Amino acid sequence: MLFCQRQKATFIIGQKVLSKMGVNKMYKEFATYCKQEIREALMVFTDAQNYPIEIHCTQGKDRTGLVSALIMHIAGVPEDIIVRDYAKTQKGLAPIYQSMLEEVRQAGLSDDFAEAPPQVREGGKRK
Repeated sequence: MLFCQRQKATFIIGQKVLSKMGVNKMYKEFATYCKQEIREALMVFTDAQNYPIEIHCTQGKDRTGLVSALIMHIAGVPEDIIVRDYAKTQKGLAPIYQSMLEEVRQAGLSDDFAEAPPQVREGGKRK
């Protein structure tokens, strides 16, 4: 990025790091290394003056999904309901799926980064 090669750098990181890591591990890395950012996002919900709150990201499943799942967990929502809610994301992404695939591929990521299967929120366990 120092040499105005942001797109190339993004592709290399996507291909060499994130794709090899996989979506499940990426979410675990978010939770491990982005604690301050996650805390800041969650703190927004502690102030009633912020309501109503809309949360979103580029595709609405990764960062948004993580924050949404954490909020639901804090509110006492059972894990199976949180997982089912996340799985609805896949259907919601259907209208833009092809453009998401192109975007994911341009970033050097594998196609599974455009997916939102429930096992991602189940810690990678397949049922």
